[in-house]
Amino acid sequence: GVAIGAGMIAVGFAAAPLFSPDAAVQSLIVVGMVTQGVFLPLCGWMWALDGILIGAGDYRYLAATCGATAVAYLLALAGVGALAGTAAFDAPAARMVALWAVLNVVFIGLRATFNGIRAHGDAWMGD
Repeated sequence: GVAIGAGMIAVGFAAAPLFSPDAAVQSLIVVGMVTQGVFLPLCGWMWALDGILIGAGDYRYLAATCGATAVAYLLALAGVGALAGTAAFDAPAARMVALWAVLNVVFIGLRATFNGIRAHGDAWMGD
């Protein structure tokens, strides 16, 4: 996750001009890729645990925790939406960082937490 995240950050700076000649759009691409690159180690850990629990057939637990995570994520997105138009969110870059951060902190972070809690026990191992 760290290596791929660092690569994503580097690619964000190098590839942004390939997507648009507009400097504002290029800036948003860089901001989005840097923000996601920073969170990629957390994402990798969550995806690895997800794969282990899926492989173990722990579908009920995953369904329940994914449902709870989705509700929390939608509420957090509503909170970000409520901030639209405020001074803190005047800059498009601030909105871009907020959206990626909410995705990673709330959605990926909660899933990583739930999966980590489950992996520390043995209930997921089945019979």
